[in-house]
Amino acid sequence: GGPYNFGTNVAPGSAAGVFDSLALTNEFAAYSALFAPTTQLPGNIVGGVISNLPGRIEIVADSVLDLTRTKINGLNYVRLKATNHIASTDLAQISSPYSDISLTSTNGTLSISNLLAPTVERFTGVVDLWSGRWTNNNAIFSTTYSVLFVDSRLSPTAPAIVQDLVLRSTNTAGGSNKIIVGDVLNVQRVLSLNTEQLTIATNYVGSPTPAGQINLLSTDIVWSSAFPRLQYLTNEGAIKTLNSAFFGGARTTPHFTSNYNESYEAFVNSGSVTTEGSLIWAKYFQNTGNFNTGIGFGSINLQSVDTRLTNGSFLALNGDITIATGSLIATNHSMQAGRELILTVTNLLTDTGASNANTWVVSKGFSMPIKPTNGSLVGTTISETAGAAENLHVWAASDLGGTNAAGFQTNAAAAIGKVILNGTSPDSLFTFTGAGTNNAIYIDYLDLRNFATNIDNNGNVTALNINPNITIYYAQAVAGNISVAERINHANGDRLQWVATHAGIYSTTNLVYPDGSTNAFNAALVQSENLDSDNDGLVNAADPTPLVANLALAVSLTNTPALGASVSWRTVPNSVNTVYYKTSPSGTNWLELTNVNVGPFSPERISIFDPMSVGGSRVYRVKMTPPQP
Repeated sequence: GGPYNFGTNVAPGSAAGVFDSLALTNEFAAYSALFAPTTQLPGNIVGGVISNLPGRIEIVADSVLDLTRTKINGLNYVRLKATNHIASTDLAQISSPYSDISLTSTNGTLSISNLLAPTVERFTGVVDLWSGRWTNNNAIFSTTYSVLFVDSRLSPTAPAIVQDLVLRSTNTAGGSNKIIVGDVLNVQRVLSLNTEQLTIATNYVGSPTPAGQINLLSTDIVWSSAFPRLQYLTNEGAIKTLNSAFFGGARTTPHFTSNYNESYEAFVNSGSVTTEGSLIWAKYFQNTGNFNTGIGFGSINLQSVDTRLTNGSFLALNGDITIATGSLIATNHSMQAGRELILTVTNLLTDTGASNANTWVVSKGFSMPIKPTNGSLVGTTISETAGAAENLHVWAASDLGGTNAAGFQTNAAAAIGKVILNGTSPDSLFTFTGAGTNNAIYIDYLDLRNFATNIDNNGNVTALNINPNITIYYAQAVAGNISVAERINHANGDRLQWVATHAGIYSTTNLVYPDGSTNAFNAALVQSENLDSDNDGLVNAADPTPLVANLALAVSLTNTPALGASVSWRTVPNSVNTVYYKTSPSGTNWLELTNVNVGPFSPERISIFDPMSVGGSRVYRVKMTPPQP
């Protein structure tokens, strides 16, 4: 009975039976109140036009407008228009629920900072109320209840809305021109900023807002069209759009003689950018802030010549992140792609080699379709979670082999610090393929999780599909936090290969030897219960000195059989030994002298003879590469 049939439900904190509606009277009322920051709702005025609101203030100047120290508290609407030149807005304070702003500067700089209040102090929102009265009867007595429910969605302030924002900066003396925005500009209908340089700037301490914002409240506003001449964009505050945004030059007539698109000269972001997708064209791009495409299916697509990503983030929860650039330097920069991460870098790709340099999260794979001239991501972690689907990875690094860890030590292979493959379904499949006929991906630490940890009787990782044109080299591999580096070595058709000679940022363990020295070794190698790397009769896991740490290099001059140097050092069976020299202690150019490949029954020390001329001098060093498991 009644519009609110509570039945036997009990409201929180009420006594049992209070809302028992088995017997009631049917007396109720419902109300809804709308609070607006204006004296009339825009829909109730003539023509429904905001500029027709009563109590409006309009200031129009066809020559020079000076708003220095101007104080305006608009009841409903304020219009500011200076078609020729705005001289100053210093110390001005304008507060209004709605406004139209059209200003021009001819001195090269137009600043909108601490001019418009970001909010007006007026209640806004909706309040819903329901009241009811009823009587509960039983055999002994009856009880009458009166109840009022209030659902309040009130705010003590309302955002200040700019219906049309038209700003123009020129320079009558020639040279560059710029617009500086330090206010919160919530633009509802028209946006046009005619300038070559735009800076959304921070403000001094105590300002009504810490930094400027441009918030586009209509899907009819297109970012690139609103900035017809923009070349340099600096954002220290916030940019928000309801659309995807093209951050690049969309050149059209009459500003240009023809219609075409081109890159910004520079886009520097240290604030926040929230869109339904971002397409960024900029010759120089720097991000120390945040890009977010929200909960839609928007992607982040960056095309640049020089890209610097530091202490910021890219967030495309349901989209791709694609970066095509000449040089990419990324440090402490997070990226999260709901689909793919694709890096197309022609020249330099680096995280500078710092530990925990970057954390990148993907759901549909990561790819590097071309090989950069110099590439290294040895401090970066890429974490990938796959459902019941196949995730594709295309990698273009050269296959430099794994016997001497060259792929981890050179800048040509774009080695990755840590790769986490998390299969959340028995049907999760991670497919790796080369961009050419013979490629490799070098991973310092391969972390397999959940369904990606399944290994069959032949040692094959069932969640990995590795095509014949690529090899995955790893220094450490774990499944469920247990090392399987040795177990999966040469598995999946020999497309998984353990590089036990490499000790990287994530694959290293330190051992203190009896002589007091601390030595960094491959963690999986020194923990092996099957290998005896120094051939001393103890497997590595039981050996306090499992690897030769000191080659005990010795050099002595001799006249037999001729004048020269006898160079000797410690070695192990089946190792590759390379001797280098330079002609001056202060020199930096090491030259290869010779290679010595020792067999399975090599002595503990070996030596070579280097003939020398009278008066000559040489400095030697030796690299001993133990056998690969």
